[in-house]
Amino acid sequence: MSTLNKVQKLIQGSHDEVLMCKKWNVFYSSQLYRDANDKLWPTTHRYYFEGNPSFLCEYKNFADMERFPIIMLRDSLVTLAAFFLTNTIPPKKFKTIFLIPKRWSHIVPRSWRDNVASFEIIRPQAENPETVLAFGHFNDYSFWKDSPKKTFERVKSILPENSKKIFYVPMRDRSVFSHIDESPSYAECMRIIFQNFGSDIELVTDNNKILNVKLSSKDAYCDLTPDNLLCSDSYLHHWFGTKNIGELGGKKVEQTNNDLVYPLSLYHSICISKLQFDEQAFASLFYKTKVQKIPTDEANPGFHMFLKDLVKAGDLKI
Repeated sequence: MSTLNKVQKLIQGSHDEVLMCKKWNVFYSSQLYRDANDKLWPTTHRYYFEGNPSFLCEYKNFADMERFPIIMLRDSLVTLAAFFLTNTIPPKKFKTIFLIPKRWSHIVPRSWRDNVASFEIIRPQAENPETVLAFGHFNDYSFWKDSPKKTFERVKSILPENSKKIFYVPMRDRSVFSHIDESPSYAECMRIIFQNFGSDIELVTDNNKILNVKLSSKDAYCDLTPDNLLCSDSYLHHWFGTKNIGELGGKKVEQTNNDLVYPLSLYHSICISKLQFDEQAFASLFYKTKVQKIPTDEANPGFHMFLKDLVKAGDLKI
């Protein structure tokens, strides 16, 4: 049975004999990432889908993972790369299937072919919105590829000139990880926002108020930092998708007849497809960690800097 057929059977069937979704009172395997997830809230807030959306740090070990037949990983580059570089082959008789964000297919080794599929989210797109809510994470992990200046050049090109603009810019009292000073990135982004859009904007800095911003289907949202490397599946995208609020500047998902498409709400869906491996990309990444003696530990600052250097040099696609 193909991996997609297994996924289809798991999602569409009745499985009273197994746990399908991670419980809400999660015991994190890493206190560091528990703290990071808390600081990134509401991006990392949980939501329900039969595919079990969750993060790697929510599982203590493989035995914990095996309690669930399917796990939709919301992780991004840092934790996914650490996981697959450390676990280049799955444990024997490991049956759990991972759904991996499609953009990270190239960091998955082929030895996992029987246990992985890829996914993308199909979201409503916006045209000529009356109001645009723009949000993002102004930390170092959002600007490994493009500088804040280049990032906001893209934003300015897609935000309609006559639309009301609301910027959600959460003020953090500390860094996501203690070894990274985020204040320069935050200050630079705020400077660029006022430089490009003036003072005729509304700022939301309180995390607890972001989900209360009143938007309708005539409005839109815009992800200022889609290249954030800590979370690939933001709850804010999910939340606004359930409200039929379109995205500005989002990527259009290309579907094939073999893909599986399931609703996440009345207005947005998940598209699950066969994972396309890039053996050369993973082999190159694995080789570099061995040659440079880089510990493949998601909690190690040296591993983060290693990935950042590869991205900056153009040696790792994001």
